[in-house]
Amino acid sequence: MNQALKSKVANLSESSMEYSLVNFLCGSDPNITVLNAIEDWSFSSSFVVNTSQSCERMLLKCNFGGVEYNCTELFHPVILDEGLCCTFNSLDQVYKFTNISSKVFFNKTYPPNVKPVDWSLENGYLNPLPKYFSPMKAVGFGQTLGLNIILNVERDEYSCSSGKSIGFKFTVGNPEDEPNIHESGLLLAPGFESIIRIIPSHQEADQKLHVLSRKYRNCVFESEHKLSVFSHYSYLNCMYECRIKTTISLCGCAEPYMITRYSNHTICGYKDFKCVQEIQYLLKNKRFQIPCGQECWTSCFLKKYKVDIFSANLKKSLMEHTNTLFANVTDTYVEENIAIANFYLQRYSYESTKQSPYIDSVDVLSNVGGLIGVFMGFSFISFAEIIYFFCIRSRRLNSVRKIGNSGRRPCALLANRPKTRFINPYKTPVYSLYQNNKFKSPLKM
Repeated sequence: MNQALKSKVANLSESSMEYSLVNFLCGSDPNITVLNAIEDWSFSSSFVVNTSQSCERMLLKCNFGGVEYNCTELFHPVILDEGLCCTFNSLDQVYKFTNISSKVFFNKTYPPNVKPVDWSLENGYLNPLPKYFSPMKAVGFGQTLGLNIILNVERDEYSCSSGKSIGFKFTVGNPEDEPNIHESGLLLAPGFESIIRIIPSHQEADQKLHVLSRKYRNCVFESEHKLSVFSHYSYLNCMYECRIKTTISLCGCAEPYMITRYSNHTICGYKDFKCVQEIQYLLKNKRFQIPCGQECWTSCFLKKYKVDIFSANLKKSLMEHTNTLFANVTDTYVEENIAIANFYLQRYSYESTKQSPYIDSVDVLSNVGGLIGVFMGFSFISFAEIIYFFCIRSRRLNSVRKIGNSGRRPCALLANRPKTRFINPYKTPVYSLYQNNKFKSPLKM
């Protein structure tokens, strides 16, 4: 939230453009004449990086999965809408962006043997995976295996804030997304230990939905909508690109933190500030027909995070037993500058839903067959009967007619067959004597 360190801007001359830029970022009264005289505002990004609080100064201790890391290996600097921020477990810029003309590059360092890999919400990781990779998977659930960090706000170095308070802003999202801190950021106050409980929920879509139109499934697959700046599609990335296109087309420039694929785009300055503010308002207001809402659909693969924050006051005497960082600081310094944040998953499993067609071709076939069977007495066996009567039986009748026309009766074909007699084995046979009429017994006298 600190826009510039006081020690780095205190000695600036009031007539310099850097001094006017600091006042402009802080929302105070800048020297309008000096700002209007600036023609090239491309220096603003590097100025923010050089005057803002670095990740090394902000993060004092980092622990993830029960293992302590160097904070510069877990958190990497990036310029967002509210200035310089520190991101954790985000996608490496090599896999996150594509067709980029210019952007502020930061030297990223990872933990030993950890290699950056590609990842997307729809396709996941790409095999084969190295033994250690980033973005990293959650080790487990609970506060012990979560992300535990200690931050220093450096209250005495505050020259101005992006808000109306002193502290930190954070947001929880997917590694492939480019967040909007101003709109979705949550606050962390110094002097408190905060427990941030994260409850994810997942939504995916059956591949059979590809055949349906977007207006019926109300979502888009990654292969259906290719972005010009980002490698992977998401609703936030699509809105980010749409905001860039709208700002360039209406204002003729792009904001300093925006990443574009144009090599000759102009950076917005003080003269364009009012136009940029109007664009931001129009994009957020549903009453205005901005094409972003029509172009950007919700992804068919979606993961949401419900965040619950619980905080309690810090006490220096209780912290000294577990951490030696605060051995030489006062209670007042801890209460005004130090913040502890513990991010963790509530449980290892989470709720997942899958969108699939309500009725498909198999269901249609079974339903039609069932209805025909109920109302017409028709079944699949009837197909065999139809084939028999119209094909096999008719062919046999035709062959019999041909034999009859040749002068022989059909029954004559069976004349030479051996006579067979059926004997019932369960029936007692009846025997009778053979009597010949020629031999008759003599009559009694």
